[in-house]
Amino acid sequence: MSPASPPGALSFAVLGRFAEILKPPFRRALNSGRVDLLPLPDPGDPRQKPLQEALAKGSALFDTAGGRLIIPLINKGRPLGLLSVHGVSAGQLPAAVHPFLASLVEAALDMVRLRLAAETDPVTGLANEQALDEALTTAISRLAPARPRGRLALDAEGDGQGLCLLALEPQGLAAWQERHGRRPAEALRRRLAGLAQAAAPEALLAARAGEVFFLLLPGREEAASQAAAALSAAAAELEPEEAGGQPWSGRLSLGAASIAARGDGPAAEAAALVKARA
Repeated sequence: MSPASPPGALSFAVLGRFAEILKPPFRRALNSGRVDLLPLPDPGDPRQKPLQEALAKGSALFDTAGGRLIIPLINKGRPLGLLSVHGVSAGQLPAAVHPFLASLVEAALDMVRLRLAAETDPVTGLANEQALDEALTTAISRLAPARPRGRLALDAEGDGQGLCLLALEPQGLAAWQERHGRRPAEALRRRLAGLAQAAAPEALLAARAGEVFFLLLPGREEAASQAAAALSAAAAELEPEEAGGQPWSGRLSLGAASIAARGDGPAAEAAALVKARA
């Protein structure tokens, strides 16, 4: 099982998570009202030829047919995605502008990297508690209103797809750390983080707060039950190599809470309730 991504590692998923940090510098610099974040193109799709050409060139390219500027987002030589900037013209893009755009890409990625570091657990690479609270609050605020209004649709109430927060706490990990040391325990936490991500690839967010891991899932009880079953099975077979083969029981305490719709109160209060119930 591969470990969780290291803190500060950029990916297309990370760019999507922080799109509203990434896009505004390009809107302002190019006086554009619309900037889209695009994944890497399919090499076999002729409709994505402008994107392919921009990546091959390694710098901004004006797509005349589409009336847009294509800007590849490249981090340390590795392409992550592209920006499609609308409402600009080829006349805005003399050769002297390209070094400026390259610097703008670097600055924008640096802003994303800093925000990511501030919201990342340094041990596992998962989101930290602050990021979990923000993501849960935002996700709840986007749910459909509850019926009757003024009351949260928790657990089995409501008809919408809703959200589910799955919490898992490894049992006996503190005592295991006392016997084997901090480094093996941190390596074990990273393994558990990897198991959590693998058990629920559809999760909106995977996070760690203290000794508790959280998965924010679309859907309700069924989504949590499937992820919990996969996690329990994987944890039971986990054999930490970092402690000289000394076993860890692999027991997990699991809890979950779901919400089908939002109430009239603040989303942050609903998020705190869902988290406490989980």
